Parts: sequence; structure tokens; C-alpha cells
Amino acid sequence: MSRKKEIGVCRNCGKQLPYSAQARGKPFCCNHCRNMWRNNLRGNQEIHPVRDYGSYRAVCFLCGREFETHGRGQRYCSIECQREDCGKGKA
Repeated sequence: MSRKKEIGVCRNCGKQLPYSAQARGKPFCCNHCRNMWRNNLRGNQEIHPVRDYGSYRAVCFLCGREFETHGRGQRYCSIECQREDCGKGKA
């Protein structure tokens, strides 16, 4: 039995894809269409949602003050505490 290949169409312009693009599974007929399609998506909030990274509570390694951070690896509440602990803030 022979398999019937589906004819691919470009996601951007809708014209039939060349055989080489179909064989490799490419969704666009040319680089121009690919770039146009991607540029149109940049403003679409459904496709590129705003990420919520969450917030974490941490205690400063130097002064012991509790602070809110967006990453779990942050050790200091401020750049001043970091510099003081590393010896750069001392006169």
C-alpha cells in the first residue's frame, strides 16, 4: 500500500509548501514568512503570557532582616549588606 502524503501549507501566507520543506516538516514556505509570523505573535498576550515567578521570603545572611525575593538563591537584603560581608564596604 502506498501512503498518501498530505500537502503542507505555509502558516503565514497559506500557499503550498515546496517539497523540501514538506519533507523536513517545516511550517513555512520561506524565511520571510517565518519572520512575519513570529513578529505578529510578539504582541499577542495569549501566546506569550506574563510569567509569574512568585515571591519568596528570606532572611539576610548578614543583618538577619527578613525580606522578599523572587529567587531562592538571594542571600542578602541589599547591595550594602552584600558589599559589607564581602569586605568591599569597609573603609
